[in-house]
Amino acid sequence: MKSSLPNLSLPLIALLMMSLVLAGCASVPGDEPGEVDDSPLKRALNEQDCEAATQAMDRLAPQQGAQAAVMADARLEVAYLCLSDGALDAAWEQSVAFLREFAGHPHADYGYYLAGLSRFAAWQALHEGEQVPDPDQDSAAAREAFALFRDLVRQFPDSAYRDEVIPHLVALREGLAHAELRMAQARFEQGDHRQALARAEYVNEHFPNTQAQGRALLLMAQVRETLGDEDEAVRIRRRAPAIPDLDH
Repeated sequence: MKSSLPNLSLPLIALLMMSLVLAGCASVPGDEPGEVDDSPLKRALNEQDCEAATQAMDRLAPQQGAQAAVMADARLEVAYLCLSDGALDAAWEQSVAFLREFAGHPHADYGYYLAGLSRFAAWQALHEGEQVPDPDQDSAAAREAFALFRDLVRQFPDSAYRDEVIPHLVALREGLAHAELRMAQARFEQGDHRQALARAEYVNEHFPNTQAQGRALLLMAQVRETLGDEDEAVRIRRRAPAIPDLDH
């Protein structure tokens, strides 16, 4: 079943299949030394078969040689195909392989974009349904997606994908703050008040202007009360109403 994904921009894909044809890769096994048989990959892409495409890609990868440019484009197309099909791990593996093998490629930003989307979709999937995800797993998934999108924005400020990923970064930042806050609340409920206070303070310091910041301040006040520091609890509570969206 295909997962629901953010809209995917596709400026390259129409050119990638053409590159496989025009670059001289054989459509049938060739007799010349070093010639690459990419017919299984073409067939898998034409049939929109992610699993077959990744297997074909992995067989071709060691034979890159002079076909490096074609293989780079093929990695991107396989990553896109798998992402569109909801095969998020395969999409991530192919896009990360592209970034590792072709770091200086003119379309490296697209590799970051696909890798980030695959992790972003995996993070979103954790929040589907009624069950609240484990905060450690939630935080790890969000951090991975955030890092990829952040690298895209920082390294490629003129990228066509920059404006699209900015809202994802905002959502991930809020998600990270809430995951950290849930860990703080769990520590408080377990009676580990010092650790709860430290985590709540971390949210307050590192995630300003988020909904979670206001709740972190209230938790900090609650911990201070529990520890017998009423004056500090009052001071913290006075700061909480200034946090946006506290009641949402």
